[in-house]
Amino acid sequence: MATAVDSYDSHNGKNGDAFRIPSIHHACVWMRLRLPGIAARRPFGYLKDMPADRTVDPRAEVLRGTLEMLALNLLSVEPMHGWGLSLKLREISRDVFDVNQGSLYPALQEMLRRGWIRAEWRASENNRRARYYSITAEGRKRLAAEVEEWQRASAAVNRVLRYAFLGA
Repeated sequence: MATAVDSYDSHNGKNGDAFRIPSIHHACVWMRLRLPGIAARRPFGYLKDMPADRTVDPRAEVLRGTLEMLALNLLSVEPMHGWGLSLKLREISRDVFDVNQGSLYPALQEMLRRGWIRAEWRASENNRRARYYSITAEGRKRLAAEVEEWQRASAAVNRVLRYAFLGA
């Protein structure tokens, strides 16, 4: 599965909504590219310019590309408003994931546009008007595919970590 990494479209060489890496070869080529206007930008995960003495916050932003999967998973249990999704994710992750509203609401809007969730206005727990989101049948299909890909990718990462740890 291709992963959204940056805003460069590798298929046609134009700036687009998502950067799709169709193969490892394309990923390696991307890292060597020097393109006008985006030469200084690096793909997500590129750590070269990160300071060595960087202090790590115990709460982390959700990995790019996983926010939709996690939101769909929470919505498969019950409908929620955006703030409730953010709080529930933080609670379940034991304060590891702190999703800011600037990331969550655009992701919710994109999932609405794709038909993975639906929204309706209703009263919240504190009797305020809130937009509640629920998963659709198409969203459940997408969630199943995302979870399958996550399990495949995380198993591969674990294999590499075990290999390095065991010195094999």
